[in-house]
Amino acid sequence: MKRCSKCILTETYPRIVFDAKGVCNYCNNYKIKDIKVEENLLRTIDKYRNHNSKYDCAVGISGGRDSAYVAYYAKKTLKLNILAFTVDNGLMTEGAKKNVKNTVQILGIDHVTIKYNYLLRSFRTSLSTWIRSPSPAMLGLLCTGCNSCILKGIARIVEKYRIPFCLHGEGEPENCDDESTFQELLLRFPGVRLKRVSLLLGFSKEVLKNPLYILNPMYLFAIMNEYYYRYLFNINRKKNYIGLFDYIQWDEKEIMTKIKNELGWKKPDLINYSWRSDCKIHQLRQYLYMETLGITKNDGALSNMIREKLMKREDAIKLIKKYNDMSRPFLSDFLNEFGFSLDELDKVLQKKGVVV
Repeated sequence: MKRCSKCILTETYPRIVFDAKGVCNYCNNYKIKDIKVEENLLRTIDKYRNHNSKYDCAVGISGGRDSAYVAYYAKKTLKLNILAFTVDNGLMTEGAKKNVKNTVQILGIDHVTIKYNYLLRSFRTSLSTWIRSPSPAMLGLLCTGCNSCILKGIARIVEKYRIPFCLHGEGEPENCDDESTFQELLLRFPGVRLKRVSLLLGFSKEVLKNPLYILNPMYLFAIMNEYYYRYLFNINRKKNYIGLFDYIQWDEKEIMTKIKNELGWKKPDLINYSWRSDCKIHQLRQYLYMETLGITKNDGALSNMIREKLMKREDAIKLIKKYNDMSRPFLSDFLNEFGFSLDELDKVLQKKGVVV
């Protein structure tokens, strides 16, 4: 399988094109992230200190490595009085729950958990509908209900506790633009400039092949609700939403050392990589991307690390083999919770002829 000569993306990656030197269009169009400088962050947040509230800021912690480091940095470096909160979608890994507990206890910070069952209510329908007509373009719908519960949770926390801003850990190099890259699978009408309209058109085209996505009224409402919160709802309308990694350089070695040694952070035993280890569905999506496209989001993640000059290509080539080796016991146990069988799922993929 052909790979980009600069990063590690393969020829099966969405909308990839190689130039005469074998370099992909994602590398050619990539712009190294512009870090705003930590001093600017200090000036930005200083106006919120000692605000008319018990807390200076809110920090969402999911049990993943990025949010753990943001909580650590906010408490230890920025000296902020923070309220940590967790939006529990019902599908957090046990390892993520332990990481949240350790982070809160060790840092000595207040913590609240908000539970929503939007994702749990949708998942069985999402997967059974997808199995009916497997399409990598529709794998994102397995997470229907997640974004809406997260954004509702943030809005609820900052409003209830009158917190002036939320500090988050989105935008780290390995996930930069990765979600939108996989959305390219749905962007079937590139001539339509407005992305959300193009996505709706792409979704409509997929629905023609698999009408089950709209025949269940409750599921259709869940999809539209998720679309609204993902693309139309703007959290900045309510409170300031500040990204830590917009102001400080991502240093994976430093981050992993801090959270492991000082917060007791651990990745789940059955997952081979450290990012996005907080939700079970993510692991299933990775597996299905691998089975249908021959790639996962790990390919895009490591490629971004190469483009940001944070990793060498030869090191990424070695890691991708390990990262894309999905744990069948983990996936089997997860699917069994919802009445599905991994072996039966594999048979469906083989029968439909979508396995790479």
